[in-house]
Amino acid sequence: MNQWWSQHPAERYWLEATDREDIGADLRAPETDESGRDNWRYSLFKDAQIGDVVLHYDKRPSSNGIVGWSLVSDRPFAAPIVWAARGTYARDKHVKPRERPGFVIPLAGFHKLSAPVTLNQFRSMEDRLRALVVELEHHYGKPLYFPFELSNKRPIRLLQGYAFKLPRRFLELFPGLEAIVHQTPYGTHDVHVGPHRNPPWTRDELILALELYLRNPSSAPGKESRAVIELSELLNRLGRVLGQKDGETFRNANGVYMKMMNFRRFDKDYTSTGKVGLTRGNKDEGAVWLEFSQDRERLVRVADAIRQAILLPADMQDATEDEEGTVEAEEGRLLTRLHRTRERSRKLVEQRKQKALAAFGRLRCEACQFDFEERYGDRGRGFIEAHHTKPVVTLVEGSKTRLEDLALLCANCHRMVHSARPWLSVGELRRLVGK
Repeated sequence: MNQWWSQHPAERYWLEATDREDIGADLRAPETDESGRDNWRYSLFKDAQIGDVVLHYDKRPSSNGIVGWSLVSDRPFAAPIVWAARGTYARDKHVKPRERPGFVIPLAGFHKLSAPVTLNQFRSMEDRLRALVVELEHHYGKPLYFPFELSNKRPIRLLQGYAFKLPRRFLELFPGLEAIVHQTPYGTHDVHVGPHRNPPWTRDELILALELYLRNPSSAPGKESRAVIELSELLNRLGRVLGQKDGETFRNANGVYMKMMNFRRFDKDYTSTGKVGLTRGNKDEGAVWLEFSQDRERLVRVADAIRQAILLPADMQDATEDEEGTVEAEEGRLLTRLHRTRERSRKLVEQRKQKALAAFGRLRCEACQFDFEERYGDRGRGFIEAHHTKPVVTLVEGSKTRLEDLALLCANCHRMVHSARPWLSVGELRRLVGK
């Protein structure tokens, strides 16, 4: 690679050429091209340094120009990606999106330009661009990884590819871009790096995002809409409840909108038109889509329960760590915690034990009939666990737990109930034990 910029700190500008809807999100690209070879049109970004500037070229007809810029906030890291090239070769070979090894370069601080700097503006400066490229090639050699084709046969056009290098003097030719040079001081003092990367989305968050998307999937609300902003605010409150909020970019409106667009790749009404949606999500989105997209009534009920739980007073929310060996319910982490809180209520559990003792004189597991006192003597007297049998979506403010809602289980059976998703009912557990 001709790293012509490596000895020149001022040459810290890169260009992403894309038609994705989540412009400003982290850069993602495959490790190799369709032939399995390294291709600088993807791997070039790996040479970007923390604090460098990435300009975003939106190839969609409505923009067809540079629409904003971001800062590189961390080093590249490996991550699988669903990707398909879209050039002539890919069309001729009928290449379809598929998962493959890839990498991510985290970005931060997306700034949208007041107006795109368009291809027509670049064409109007063709003579000066030609002179600039000739001069740079004379000083630094080839290739420059310049994003535009300069041909004697046709007007300037954007080259096929995803990653390109922009000389600083290119930005200085256009008033709409020159300001970026003065707005981005050297160094990384204003860039969140490494430990400040936002945590993965929880099931609770994905459920809320899916519910908003499915209200009107053919015309989802935009990133500046009231609905997206309100969900962003709610997710920030949820992040504080779950102890995971970290940084100003946590679940901001742009991130919420992008997550909704990730669901489009599963939406057959959308993909049947030949579109693929945002293909850069993760497997958790697919799991939530499969569990909830075909049962809108349940989705709305669960989303409403999560919202209510988020708004509960702090003293009604269990802030303890999630229990090892307990797989969170399909309805998410917050409702799982409320479920476990009800199970641990000493007053309720003691009352339930006394009711069983009054009726049967013994405390036996309702699934396997194990009796701790019978097996361990005095040491096991009074020992049994309680399992809350009501659906977790009912465990919100105003609901009361009755003694009949608690089943008495031995530790093994209780652990089996919560060991996988979906959780077992007591009846299902009895049938499993009886096999």
